[in-house]
Amino acid sequence: MSIIYDLGGLKLRLLFGRWGYAPHYAEHVIDPVDGREKLLLADPHIRHSVYIYDLNRGVIEWEYRVPGEQVVNPHIAHMVTDDNPVTGPYWSSIADKINAGLGDIVCADRDNRLIVIDRVSKKIKNVIKIPDTKWLHEVLPSKQGDGLIVSDYSSGWFRKIGFDGSVKWSLGIEKAAKASTIYARASTHIESFGGDYLFVSNSEVHGVYEVNENGEVEWMCPCRYPCVNATWMYHPHSAFRYGLAEAGGNLTIIGFEGGGGVIGVDRECRPRLGFMKVHTNMVGDQRIDLYRPTMHGFMETTHVFPLLNGGIGVIDWRGKYSSLVYEIIGFPSKTTLYWLLAWDVEASHEWLYLDPPIEVSEWDKTILQFINLSEHILEWEIITTNMPQLYHWDYPTHWFLEYSNKVKPRENDQYIVADRTAIRVRVRALEEGVCGKFKIVVQQIRG
Repeated sequence: MSIIYDLGGLKLRLLFGRWGYAPHYAEHVIDPVDGREKLLLADPHIRHSVYIYDLNRGVIEWEYRVPGEQVVNPHIAHMVTDDNPVTGPYWSSIADKINAGLGDIVCADRDNRLIVIDRVSKKIKNVIKIPDTKWLHEVLPSKQGDGLIVSDYSSGWFRKIGFDGSVKWSLGIEKAAKASTIYARASTHIESFGGDYLFVSNSEVHGVYEVNENGEVEWMCPCRYPCVNATWMYHPHSAFRYGLAEAGGNLTIIGFEGGGGVIGVDRECRPRLGFMKVHTNMVGDQRIDLYRPTMHGFMETTHVFPLLNGGIGVIDWRGKYSSLVYEIIGFPSKTTLYWLLAWDVEASHEWLYLDPPIEVSEWDKTILQFINLSEHILEWEIITTNMPQLYHWDYPTHWFLEYSNKVKPRENDQYIVADRTAIRVRVRALEEGVCGKFKIVVQQIRG
């Protein structure tokens, strides 16, 4: 019998929770050994093991403690399957190349080796050693079937390696954590924004990177400043692409370790759903990391993952000497999401439009804070509309100027918008021949 919680509108179904067990990672699979629905869980901090949980029977049916003593692992583990929501169909194309059979387990051990564990005998069938490792985390099959995608948290890289451990390419990313495969396609419906994998940096305020098979970044959230449209991350550890919409309409689901939380950002890196909180690093004149819980009691969200039913799974360290694994049944309707419309952008005397327009009809109010970072007077204007569909040929006739102000150097301004469908913001330096740097922080509130 499943247990369902309603935490301030956040509806959750408990999938796994047990005192003394703290999975950091989970994947939801159909076990090729018996055809049953399972959770594969990796527990690096308490048990240093991989275990398999039968969801229907409610039992841990298999556990393997990884060898070694140098680092805390396994942070991630994968079951070799024909297909699953995290890695797609790609394990089957490389299984014979790493001496793995269906149902076997692949992970990093505590001595920074990639190991293949025989499901029946629990013996190590294969060991892959990678040069220059300090703390191995992730291992995925490459979509081309010619290697593995791996990450090292302490060294700060994601790499594509050959089956002998040789490096094909390396991408430097601070605190390189988990990855997921982008693979779903149905005719013109694709989940990719141009890449093949999502890589996550467990840092702040970055970030999530969509990377192609050649190790090139195709998309990132947040962008590198100066830029427009950015959601700051609070120590994300995992992400996956969600949805199968046309015209770039999919979301990227991201979990925050820093105080807990789960959000879904769109292609512009604007948050569309979820729950998050302000992340505080300030104590007097010192910078100190403070993980403070959300109002829903989430404390440290180590993992988000796709479920076989198409839903969203999440792990948070909110249990007593344990972490808890949930299915998100419903996100809270009462929520506040924060992001940056402009991140240290410079404006000249010509109007700079910060597009696309902000859709606000689903929110009770939207607060925009303008921060002038320059030594010059900057003018900003908020142009709004009640049109239900926006076209460039209707601008400016179907829009009206709602607010305008000139902000002095190093000062702030704020405006609240309600009862509109969309906002368009433009900024310029009042004086000709100069440029001024600014931020615009957006706070969208519902409920």
